[in-house]
Amino acid sequence: MPFALNMPKLSPTMEEGTIAKWHKKPGDFCDADALILDIATDKATIEHHAIDPGYLRAILVKEGEKAPVGAPLAIFSEKENEDISSFAPKAPSEAAPQPQPQPVQQKPAEVQKEAPSPTRISASPLAKKLAKERGIPLETITGTGPKGRIMSRDLEAAPVAPTTALETPLSPVRKVIAEKLSFSKATIPHFYCSIKVDATMLVAGREELKSIGHSITINDIIIRAVALSLMQHPSIRGSFNDQRKAVVAFEHADIAVAVAAPGGLFTPIILKAEEKSIHEISKEMKDLAAKTKAGKLLPAEYLGGAFTISNLGMFGIDEFYPIINPPQLAILGVGAIVDAPLIKEGAICMGKSLTLCLAADHRALDGTGAAAFLKTLKEFLERPSQLIL
Repeated sequence: MPFALNMPKLSPTMEEGTIAKWHKKPGDFCDADALILDIATDKATIEHHAIDPGYLRAILVKEGEKAPVGAPLAIFSEKENEDISSFAPKAPSEAAPQPQPQPVQQKPAEVQKEAPSPTRISASPLAKKLAKERGIPLETITGTGPKGRIMSRDLEAAPVAPTTALETPLSPVRKVIAEKLSFSKATIPHFYCSIKVDATMLVAGREELKSIGHSITINDIIIRAVALSLMQHPSIRGSFNDQRKAVVAFEHADIAVAVAAPGGLFTPIILKAEEKSIHEISKEMKDLAAKTKAGKLLPAEYLGGAFTISNLGMFGIDEFYPIINPPQLAILGVGAIVDAPLIKEGAICMGKSLTLCLAADHRALDGTGAAAFLKTLKEFLERPSQLIL
């Protein structure tokens, strides 16, 4: 019996998908769980496997084409030579012939007037050159030269034509980002707290690990510190249910980390980060970042999360105030580590400084809770030896 393969809904925000690649061709037999095609969604490119066995008889949506969720992508049959005509897309009905306009007969007494020839504009060669460069129509200029000839001086006071702007439609990922963050900024009452961290020991510890062959990043250490801090402040690791006006508390520190990719910004998640060492976090983060940039993230790797970290320090940004990733309650903005004068034991000395900015949802959190979380995080980062235990 013939059956159709329809576009699956692979994420909560997915409305349409793009066929990235067909792994089977018409006539191929597909076992259950066989890889059939890759689908590019608003989040990632996801492999789709067969649910039931059958023969691929016809492909309805080609590679590179889009289709809405639920639309038929291909036709399958249980037997190799079954009739699938009932599943074939119907050809568009031929349009009814349009009546041909009848020629209008001209009265003998009427004389058809010829269209007037365009008036020749008199302008100096330099004036024509300047008008072309500035995009100014010469017919809008009044000439002051002999017999109304347009001179270069006449173009000095003429307004320059506006430059044509290039309009680029948003990618599916950027559409989701635009909708989600517009909703966040419009409906969530953000408040912000920032704190300075003495990162001297943090940098020294990372350099020491690097010298013995461990490719640990500052971001890896921050993820570990945030995870341990979240476990001490459970009110921060949660989400807000707007319909029930309730806060949902998470058991673990599942940390989403913002990663830039060609299609937009993604937030792969380190699950149960509080249970993982810095080395485990580092390895997992590298794997997730590579999958993000290749468009191979699975929904389970980016949906959810109890807290988000966004780090722009590698771009030299000292501090910034991020937008909350709903329905989470808070997001941490991490700036660059910079050389700065520090006061230690009453004396001024040079060291390393790091600014952390927390954006929090005032419906569920108050300043005291956010400040207490940042204080704990600062203590962990200023004594990084605690993070290795």
